[in-house]
Amino acid sequence: MNGSWIDLAILAALGAVAEWTALRVLLHWRPAALIARNYRQVEVVSRGGATFAAPVAVGAVGAVLLGLDAEAVLAATLAAVLFGLLGWLDDARGATGVRGLKGHLMRLLRHREVTTGLVKALGGTGVGLWAGYMLGAEGWQVLPAGAVIALSANTLNALDARPGRATKLLLAASIAIIALTVRGPAPGAIGVLAVLLGAAAVFAPADLRERIMLGDTGANPLGAVLGISVVSLTSWPTWLAVAAGLLAFCMAADRWSLTAVMERTPGLGWLDRLGRRKLP
Repeated sequence: MNGSWIDLAILAALGAVAEWTALRVLLHWRPAALIARNYRQVEVVSRGGATFAAPVAVGAVGAVLLGLDAEAVLAATLAAVLFGLLGWLDDARGATGVRGLKGHLMRLLRHREVTTGLVKALGGTGVGLWAGYMLGAEGWQVLPAGAVIALSANTLNALDARPGRATKLLLAASIAIIALTVRGPAPGAIGVLAVLLGAAAVFAPADLRERIMLGDTGANPLGAVLGISVVSLTSWPTWLAVAAGLLAFCMAADRWSLTAVMERTPGLGWLDRLGRRKLP
């Protein structure tokens, strides 16, 4: 069964409440192992995306109780969990000074070292393909469906280099995707996206104030659910187009500084800085 707008609103509210609770606990606790310095040497709680585990769990139960398609909800939820675990591994033990998939492959070829970034990339690709299959992609169509999911995760991860940047994109993209269901019932996977929309709205202020950061732990699963939502709402021609666009973006992000590009683009730099703490 698909979900109505009322169902999605309930799920967003559940996500917000669960995230508020998890966030308050983590910011009060501030475990020393998670304290890190951001791009301007401000101490923040890293791997803050782990707080999204609470809304994902609560939302999955809520979505099933509301009658949304249990198989789609399970696929989106499990994919988010697996992408989160891969992100946590990279956050905790990632190699420094290695950038992009090319850098991880070169490290493998030159030093015979399997980096956590490479594990994350290969694991994320596998999870993306599995999720695409679970959402109904058949035969070769699993490839573009999986690519959309894996590349969406990588895209949000690439954007998570400044406070609030990835969170703001998630909020905007989630609202746009959910709006596409205005004329009819939403697929089950959109229920998980609604949960994360509510959670991200609660997380965003702390992110912008540089109290916490998503990290790969949060950016990867959030991006993956965005990709899953696109796959659940569209068909293979759209998957091909979206995958091509995301691949081009990821390749550009590996080569050029996104911050520098945004600052040189009229209006984009302002949007990027919107809500962020002013530099002293």
